[in-house]
Amino acid sequence: MYTLSDTDKENIRKKYYISKSDYKLARGCPVKLYYKKKDYPSAAGDDDYMKLLADCGYIVGKMAQLYYDEGSEINTGGDLVAGAEETIRLLEKEKVTLFEPVLYWSNTLIRADVFVKNKDSIDIIEVKSKGFKSEIAENGNFIIDKSMFRKARGGFDLGWLEYLLDIAYQTYVVKQIFPDFRVRSFLMMPDKAKTTLLDSLVSLFPMTKTPSPSGKHTQIEVEFKGNQKDIQKDNLLTLVNVTDEAAELENTVNDELFKFQEIVRNGFKKLPVEKGKICKKCEYAVTDSSALNGYKECWGIKPVSDKGIAKEHIFDLYQAGRIKTENGFLIEELLRQGKETIYDVPEKYFKGKYGERQKVQIEYTRKNQEWFSNELRGIIDSWDYPLQFIDFETSRIAVPYHKGMNPYENIAFQYSLHSIEKPGASLVHKEWINIEDSYPNFKFAESLKNNLNEKGTIFMWATHENTVLRDVYNQMEKYNTKNKDLNQWLYQIVKFDSEDTGKLVDMNKLCREHYFHPAMGGRTSLKVVLPAIWNNSSKLHKLDWFRSYYKSENGRVMNPYDTLEKIQIYEEYEVVNEGGGAMMAYQEMMYGQSSNDKKQKDAWKELLLQYCKLDTIAMIIVYKHWLDNAP
Repeated sequence: MYTLSDTDKENIRKKYYISKSDYKLARGCPVKLYYKKKDYPSAAGDDDYMKLLADCGYIVGKMAQLYYDEGSEINTGGDLVAGAEETIRLLEKEKVTLFEPVLYWSNTLIRADVFVKNKDSIDIIEVKSKGFKSEIAENGNFIIDKSMFRKARGGFDLGWLEYLLDIAYQTYVVKQIFPDFRVRSFLMMPDKAKTTLLDSLVSLFPMTKTPSPSGKHTQIEVEFKGNQKDIQKDNLLTLVNVTDEAAELENTVNDELFKFQEIVRNGFKKLPVEKGKICKKCEYAVTDSSALNGYKECWGIKPVSDKGIAKEHIFDLYQAGRIKTENGFLIEELLRQGKETIYDVPEKYFKGKYGERQKVQIEYTRKNQEWFSNELRGIIDSWDYPLQFIDFETSRIAVPYHKGMNPYENIAFQYSLHSIEKPGASLVHKEWINIEDSYPNFKFAESLKNNLNEKGTIFMWATHENTVLRDVYNQMEKYNTKNKDLNQWLYQIVKFDSEDTGKLVDMNKLCREHYFHPAMGGRTSLKVVLPAIWNNSSKLHKLDWFRSYYKSENGRVMNPYDTLEKIQIYEEYEVVNEGGGAMMAYQEMMYGQSSNDKKQKDAWKELLLQYCKLDTIAMIIVYKHWLDNAP
């Protein structure tokens, strides 16, 4: 009989346990689990794209519950002891299906997404928003090829390992609690081979976000405002039996848990750990100098983060994480030797195109000078007018927006286009944004086609725009869309494979191969290149094209993305200044609380328009700097 002792209850109240998310965190770095348990400040929730994925995960989780007609959700607020006691009470039934039951054993705690008990058998179902694609047989059935979990040379694929370990961890704990039961393990995930029969599916799952009782977190509640039978018939989620895979990982879970339980047994203990490349993106590196700082405790130095990494730190060397030695990764070796700067990397490791870029970075960081290749001027002179700079905003999420779409199918909801017709001409801006709850991709592409001049040069930053147009080309066949002119135009514009040239010029690739500024460090993102140039080129601030983006604060030139206007939406002032935020804004504008409020919807639209416009302005700032300064 499964019961809880008074000691068990006390351990739960004091957080002396390892949850599923704790286990995942500790696998990456055991010290992070210590910082989490001690409530150190974390930047883990600051990424808007990750927030959107998390939101979609909540919707997928709710959708999974609708597949079971008789399920009981264990929802006792933040009281996990009450949740565990309610779980025990319901498990006395011979047959029961539970959502989020609280199960505790020996300093471990799990909350299975779906837990099905049937006499002496238990099914544990871990619901994930990660997409996979089954195969469709001739009879229309969906076939699951579990070779996707494996590497060609043996072992589990790293892209799947964390998901398999999630369910393996839960399976392990359940087997300890119910040793006499037959336990099966499943993943339930969106199947990209399937299409939804429902329009505006995501709008059927409105979310409410409220502060947790402690005020440190956000609680998310997902409602369902549709017909349960419709969701079951739609059947976008597929159940994949991973019992064998979970069993294969059981020894790994056992060994790791033995170590991690030391962190939470009878208090919290920090285990010794080596510094390594995983520290580069440590969420416990926070900018507030007065706060507890996990990164600083580990390193004893000023915190390093993606937003403020020291330009001479080894973490910021271009593609440094790829450099391997006969003993492993070079970064790990150097850190063990106490070497932490880009100048500590031996030159013999600079090989191929990555190596050329790395040498440029080190040389010109030391000189504190920007670098232009000898070829850049000739490349610039080869471009035909009009010069046209494009940027797209898109969304690719687990829950399809429109009828006929697959999970994770891309939609293009916005573009900005800036054109320079000839040398000395004024800047011309055109834009398009979707505000209708209908499939937007073909309207998007048709508008872009009408506004682009094929005889000129078309610029993008990185390959996103090419990928989107390639998707639209393929979607025309999928949706049987008859538009010969659009089809031919896309075929001529798009680069389909590595042998193709296409019509789009990748400015990010040009930057990697032909330009460097010390303020960029090892990155070539437009969000990094723009301030590196803008902050160090006062001549640009005076040009009519860019003057409205010039502002200073405390005597320092502001990043143009930080000058974008904040607009009040309900009680909050919002701004969109990066791609993940644009996806969040579109979701809210079209399917969130603002979708039925014209004033708020218009405000989100304005935020999206000003952000996307700046993306193409930013490309022109880079172009103008190159034009005026390349030798």
